[in-house]
Amino acid sequence: MKDFNGNPLPGDLDFFVSPPPEIGTLYSAFSTLKRGQQPMGPVARFGCAVGGALLGGVVGFFMIPTPIILWFDRFWLLLALGALGVIGILAGAIEAWKSTALFTHSCSYVGMKGIARFRCKGAREKLTAREILLFQPDLQCEASVRANYPNKSYESTSYTFAWKDPIGRIIYAVQGSHNSEENTPPMDNEFWYGSAAYTAWGGHPLGGGA
Repeated sequence: MKDFNGNPLPGDLDFFVSPPPEIGTLYSAFSTLKRGQQPMGPVARFGCAVGGALLGGVVGFFMIPTPIILWFDRFWLLLALGALGVIGILAGAIEAWKSTALFTHSCSYVGMKGIARFRCKGAREKLTAREILLFQPDLQCEASVRANYPNKSYESTSYTFAWKDPIGRIIYAVQGSHNSEENTPPMDNEFWYGSAAYTAWGGHPLGGGA
């Protein structure tokens, strides 16, 4: 099996959902999840949050200029330190909790008869998206890849691969952006999935073609 750029798949990828048989023989696949990779548990997240809170409190303390510390009397100094400490603790705890709570991955397949994409969040078993598109003769596919040069210098590339029904409604789309001027973003960017899907559509007897 190959990835969406035609390279051999790494052996450590975890495809947490099997490819649906209705999409036919597989051309390529990819997963952003690796074997053995686990979501951080509540205890570990709490520990990170406490660590972030302590760090935020220390930073808040050292933000007070020395002259102000010397000028304030003891009561107001303690009050200021307490306020900055609380702000730092809350900010640190929130950011630490948010950053460690993220466990979002996708696995995608491109086959002879269709494509499929699955997403999970929080755990492998908690699917948040299950998308399957079967190639049909009455569908049309449009692809758009545009490099953005807002100030005469490269900023990003936006892309859209959209399948439409006979009356022009989008029934499935792969869209996003990346920051590679040569259109070679990392494999976990869904540009590759959309590109491989578009190529497979063009090679299918029922497809509208690229």
